[in-house]
Amino acid sequence: MKRLFWEGLVMLAVIAGTWSLLMQLPFTNVGKLRNISRKQQEKLGQLVIQSLEEDYPRIEGQPINTALDSLRNILGHNKKLVPDTYTIILLDNPDVNALAIPGNYILVFRGLIDSTRNADEMAGVLAHEIAHHQEGHIVKKLVQEVSFGLLLSLLSGNTGGTILRETGGKLISASFDRKQERKADAFAVQLMLQNNIDPAALGHFLLRLPYEDSLQTQAGLFSTHPHSKERAIEIERLRAQAADTSFTSVLAPAYWNKVKTRLNEEPTTAMEE
Repeated sequence: MKRLFWEGLVMLAVIAGTWSLLMQLPFTNVGKLRNISRKQQEKLGQLVIQSLEEDYPRIEGQPINTALDSLRNILGHNKKLVPDTYTIILLDNPDVNALAIPGNYILVFRGLIDSTRNADEMAGVLAHEIAHHQEGHIVKKLVQEVSFGLLLSLLSGNTGGTILRETGGKLISASFDRKQERKADAFAVQLMLQNNIDPAALGHFLLRLPYEDSLQTQAGLFSTHPHSKERAIEIERLRAQAADTSFTSVLAPAYWNKVKTRLNEEPTTAMEE
């Protein structure tokens, strides 16, 4: 009887200690982890980037980086999104992919740059990723894909390289659901229209993906952005509903082709002074 009594006290102490620990975390809803603080999201994003950079070096100091930041700034101009809030990271990965990760980061893979035919297509992809951030899809995906225990380990720093790589892999390979993709596409269309960028560019890019012989078929944009044809049709429908707009190229075609060429000529890391 005494043994049961003491075991009960130990159990209560463990529960109380665990609850006390959880209460120290800035989550307003511990069960769902929906309200992860901005600081924590940024830390998680940095950890994911750190793990990916072990296999795919970051590309910095090149004209393409300036071009990507210009596209981000243009997209945020009329919508008042505070463009600098979003940090675009370019990785030397051959997959055709771009994805939004915690901390307002947008990862762009080199393979996607190579596959775009013009800057309007790239602007459409960035608009779509910005939309995932704006719609709150990133935290929802994080909650679905990362266990509570792993999340605690990540935030406390008690993680090894293997765990970081696994977490990064989960965030890359996991798909948004159809409802989230439709919302992100609709947001992207409006963002492009507000800046006189033709949303058809995004639809054309999605339609072309399955037919590019050089693209990966098991990874990249296919795995995280399914139903390309269905999405392209909906993008065209939304575009047709918009008032007549005079579209202009977001960046000069010659300039975009030039920075793409430089990307394949220059070293992939920051250029030395």
